[in-house]
Amino acid sequence: MNARDDWSEDPQHRDLALPGEAERSLPVMLIRARDAVMSHFKPLFLANHISEQQWRVMRVLRDVDRLEAHEVAARAAVLSPSLSRIARTLEARGIIARTAGTADRRQLYLSMTPKGHELMALIVGETTAAYVAFVERFGRDRLYTLFEMLADLSKLSTKEKP
Repeated sequence: MNARDDWSEDPQHRDLALPGEAERSLPVMLIRARDAVMSHFKPLFLANHISEQQWRVMRVLRDVDRLEAHEVAARAAVLSPSLSRIARTLEARGIIARTAGTADRRQLYLSMTPKGHELMALIVGETTAAYVAFVERFGRDRLYTLFEMLADLSKLSTKEKP
């Protein structure tokens, strides 16, 4: 008996997707769900000439004076090499500032500029309206349940073994 047979004959897993059944693949379903959620916000980003990743970085920086680049990358869920490119682009547009650490010049700190705060204020109003419309369609209780489930799922990362 192979692993697939074990999986399919176990009554606990009978309703779960078998390997190879793409329509019930958890990673594919998560990507589709992400795309559905982002479809509510992507037009707002495009209209303001920012990418989704740039938006995530800006959201992280909105409420802090400055933050070390590695921490920004972690909070915004972007890879460090991507953050370097994003930071250069946002700095060139005057949206964020990059400064070296005083004790360790290798450290890079990012902060929002006044122009960045102005752009955030403009976009936040638009994203809030889109978010409210999304919550009305999906349901507040379902959304909070989903938040909890996704937080639990995120804790299962193989990078963070107990």
